[in-house]
Formats: sequence, C-alpha cells, structure tokens
Amino acid sequence: MEYYTTGAGIWGNVFAVPSDVVDKYIKLAGAAQLKVLLWLLRNNGRRQQITANDIGAALNMNPIDVKDCMEFWISVGLFSKNDKGNTVSDSQNKSNVNYIQQTDEGSYSDNKNNEQEMPDVNTEVQNNIDNKLTEIKSDMDSYVPPKRTIAKAQKPDPIEVAQRISQDESFSALLTETEQILGRPLTHNDSSTLLMIHDQDGLPYEVITMILYFAKSENKLKMSYIEALGREWGSAEIDTLEKAEERINDILSRKTAWSIASEAFGLKLSGSPSKRQIEYADLWINRWGYTPEMLRIAYEICMNSRGEFNLSYVNGIIKKWHANGIMTEEDIKNKAKTQDNSSQSKGGSNNKSSKNSNDGDTSYDINAFKNFDIFD
Repeated sequence: MEYYTTGAGIWGNVFAVPSDVVDKYIKLAGAAQLKVLLWLLRNNGRRQQITANDIGAALNMNPIDVKDCMEFWISVGLFSKNDKGNTVSDSQNKSNVNYIQQTDEGSYSDNKNNEQEMPDVNTEVQNNIDNKLTEIKSDMDSYVPPKRTIAKAQKPDPIEVAQRISQDESFSALLTETEQILGRPLTHNDSSTLLMIHDQDGLPYEVITMILYFAKSENKLKMSYIEALGREWGSAEIDTLEKAEERINDILSRKTAWSIASEAFGLKLSGSPSKRQIEYADLWINRWGYTPEMLRIAYEICMNSRGEFNLSYVNGIIKKWHANGIMTEEDIKNKAKTQDNSSQSKGGSNNKSSKNSNDGDTSYDINAFKNFDIFD
C-alpha cells in the first residue's frame, strides 16, 4: 500500500484559501483560473498594485488570458477590479468631447469655404458618378438576403453557472442532488445543461429532479439523454409534478405494451424498442385493447401469408379488425361464417369453409381466414 507524507520544510510558510473556492467553485474553475487564483492569494501581501502583466510574467501566461481568468473570480465576488489609475474623470471626458465637436465644426466651416472657391465639377465626370450610383441602387433593390436559421440555444457559461450557485440556493441544491443520483462529480457541461433546462426549457427544479430519477431507473444517466427529455418536456409544458408523473406513467405504459407484444410475437428483446414499435404496441394494447392471444393470431397470419415477420403487415391486420369491430377469436370465426354464408347465397360456396361450418368444428384455419377481405 502506498502512503503519502508531506515535506516538513514546506509547511513553514503557508497562505489561506477561502472555503468557498473549494465548496462552490472548484468544479467550475479551470486549471488556468486556479493557477491565477493561487498566485494572487500567495502574493496578497504585496503593497504595489498587481497587473495582468505581473501575473502573466510569473505564470508564463498571456496577459489577455489572465484577464479572462480574473473575470471569472470577479464575477463570483472573490476579487474586485481597480481601474482608478486608468479611468478618466467626467469633466475630462466632457472637455474632450467639446474639443472634438469644435474641431469638427471648424473643419466643416473651412471645407464649406473651400467648396465655394473650387471650380464646378466636369459634367462628364458627374454623369459617370450618377450612373454608378444608379447601378448600385439597382443592385441593392434586387438584393435578397440569405435565409437565417434559428441557432440552437447556447448553454450558460461557467461564470453564469457560478453566479447562479451563489445566488440561488435551490439550484445549488439541485446540483448536489444530481451528483448523488449520477454517483459522480458534475462537469461544467452537466451544470450548464441543468441550468439551461430550467431557464430556457422552463422546467422547475423539482421536475428536473424527477427527470433525473427517471433516467436513473431507465439506466440512462448520460447528460445528452437528460437534456433531450428536458427539451421534450419543456415543449410539452410538463411543468408540474402531477404532469411529470403522468408523463412517466405514459412512457412506462407504452414500453410495457411493447414487451407484451414482443412476447406474443416470440421476439427476443435486444436493446431499446424503436419509436414505431412503441407506437404500434401502444395503439394495439393501450388504446384498442387487444389481448396477447389476438396479437399472436395476427402474427401467425402474417407468417403464413408472407413467410416472414412484418410489423406493418401485422398492424394492417389489427387495424382492419378494429375497423370491423373484431376484438376476439370468436369475432373472427363469426365474421368468417358470415362471409361464407354470403358467398354460398351468391353461388360461390367455399367447400372447405362450408364443411367446417356444417361439422360444427370450432377450430379456425388461418390459411382460410387470410383469404377473407378483412385481411386485404
């Protein structure tokens, strides 16, 4: 087993780090931002003013990058910026403005006098200028601006997230609970995604929490899946706990319907069902009320007719049943007898169907059933 020990000498000279740096911002700050922070804290006792050039020289960083890093720590209230030496007073600004205005007016007056002394412009040159202006105007009139596409909403940057953490206790609590649900620390992308779902998709924090627990129950803890659910629920205005519970029950009910259908068809479940499979199963079982036995009959008809399983063909059979009020195996037999009697009355008897009817046989022949118009 490895053990870690500290060098005794280095602990003779230490400096303090605010607790909020670790408690609130260490997950949001980047490596460069932390380097700048540590250098500033170490040199906090310097009497002279500290500039971005000083920090850049010490850390081998570009002063522009140093300023970007400092903007983060300033935004969360850890430091303040002192521009006193570089600012200009209001009186100085005003005098500069007046000076510019006076200079412009004087120049305009001089130019005006010069214009009066200048000779008239040559007529041919003036005509060329007028023609060119006409061409430009014609091009502008015929110009069609390109179509603009609506850009996808931008996620909040780390500074916005940090500000929200310090100002909104509910959001901070959501991040803490999310870490417990995911079982790992949150990244910049995770935090900004959760804030985007709340601010841009309009979902309350408690609804976002339900999404997280549902994703965990589905074993889909990727932030891309959570973001997609947030966008979908936001568009559907699933903005209360009651609506969220109803949506989750609907999702589970549809998935259960496909499990029943796939078992009736004898299919082996591998991976997540497709959107069409979910929609068909929900239609057959949850909305129309067909039993697994009826789904099995539709499956056998499909296999005997086409030689292979075809989801659209099965849906066509069940859709035809629904249109004709056929809900049970007995309804199929009665429909077959009715059509058989109709055929006999027209002189087109079906010997096999007639024999089955006269013998009182209660079994059904799928090969015969598939020939009736209800399966066309």
